[in-house]
Amino acid sequence: MPVSLLITLMLVQTGEDESVAEARTPAVEESETPSESKDEPRGAIAAEVTWRDGFGFRSPSGDLQLLIGGRVHNDWLVSGASGSLDARGRALDDGLAFGSGTRFRRARINLQGQLYRRIGFRSEFEFAQGSQVESTDTYLEIEDLPIVGDLRVGNFKEQFSFAFLESSNIITFQEFSLAHAFSPDRNSGIGFSNTLFDRVFYATGLFVETRGFRDSRIRGDLVSTSRIAAILFENKRERLLAQAGVSFRYERLGRSTQRYSVVSGSTLAPVVFDTGELEGKEAYAVDGQVALVAGPFDLVAELTGVRAVLTGDRTPSYWGYYVSVGWFITGESRPFNPGTMLFARIRPNTNLFEGGPGAFQLAFRWSELDLDAGGRGNEATAALNWWLNAHARIATSFITTNLYGFGRANLGQLRIAFDF
Repeated sequence: MPVSLLITLMLVQTGEDESVAEARTPAVEESETPSESKDEPRGAIAAEVTWRDGFGFRSPSGDLQLLIGGRVHNDWLVSGASGSLDARGRALDDGLAFGSGTRFRRARINLQGQLYRRIGFRSEFEFAQGSQVESTDTYLEIEDLPIVGDLRVGNFKEQFSFAFLESSNIITFQEFSLAHAFSPDRNSGIGFSNTLFDRVFYATGLFVETRGFRDSRIRGDLVSTSRIAAILFENKRERLLAQAGVSFRYERLGRSTQRYSVVSGSTLAPVVFDTGELEGKEAYAVDGQVALVAGPFDLVAELTGVRAVLTGDRTPSYWGYYVSVGWFITGESRPFNPGTMLFARIRPNTNLFEGGPGAFQLAFRWSELDLDAGGRGNEATAALNWWLNAHARIATSFITTNLYGFGRANLGQLRIAFDF
């Protein structure tokens, strides 16, 4: 529910450029005399303070909106591995070994909102990457255009992989599956997305492979990504849903190389699946995904395949998949957002300290990955999530990773997470 507090923000205009001051001052009708408008402070903006999954400010007309949010994810890990697997991790990941530790996985602040009608923006900053502050999403969006829908320009996620597109605030498992080796990073580009009849979603985009917000050098890598997804069946009364989607990605390699790698259950553990740097010409990727919801139960499966064209006329193929099942012991059901064709925020039937225990969720995931010489193996993950409310969660995960020919690693991780 929006907070009904109304505040008035007075903008001090002394010394401002006249054009700026004029833009902030409501226009006066020709028939209006100065005496009729003298009670309205020059440049005043009435703003309503709101709460809608974040603190916000909104003008009475709704044309100007600002939402201030953030997230903190703190991880604690205990792990161990066979000698040969631990040695491989040390060699691939700058000496990092399986063991115990803690870190802030994410510590972010974001600003998003609306700049008058149909112009939106978002800018998010990450403080958990050492001494440097990184930007994740930073883009401008023009909404509700004919045919194309929402047009986005800036640095943002490519529309590839169902799991990768989900917000880290609501994902069932603390880390992605082994198939995440093929998920792209955020890149700079232009894209659009649209939804038809709340049943069909389509999106496409053209990107430059910058591999991070700070790297602005254009190396010649161009990426085209598209996704289409649809709700095949839905019965909201019975809380039933069947959804499917497919994504395509083409990357033309320029002066840079390609690399496929993934962490094993925790970013505190070393990378053991890694192709190393691959010199090539281009790469093709396809991803298929299904999601089923039946009351408190859900099932999600995703399969990704990649074919790379490398120097020396080599054309290796890689693949990975996962299947996950979840059960809300307390009876909740995973909500679905047709506007993005992704799961939405979990809201417990009763919050902790408000008449109930919050929401408890059990989940299991099986994943396999084949990176050829970069490693073949599987991973099993069991998770127990305790949602204290819609914005706070205590999550536990137990992971077993098996890299063929090198042995097995066992990991247990606790995450304390909250967002606003």
